Amino acid sequence: MLMEYLPPAGWADVATKRDLDHLEDRLRDHVSAAVHAAESSLLRWMVGTVLAGIGIAFAAARFA
Repeated sequence: MLMEYLPPAGWADVATKRDLDHLEDRLRDHVSAAVHAAESSLLRWMVGTVLAGIGIAFAAARFA
């Protein structure tokens, strides 16, 4: 328990370039997935809103 607060004792406790590259890849994948999900959600919302607006415009023109 107390050992967790001690500084690294040797080279085995230090992150390597390979560790950082792997972390970078995982972070890039995670951010890419989050952006893709946000884009998909935004696109669905925008298409629905535009179609509803067009429907309202046609209905207003037809009944005016």
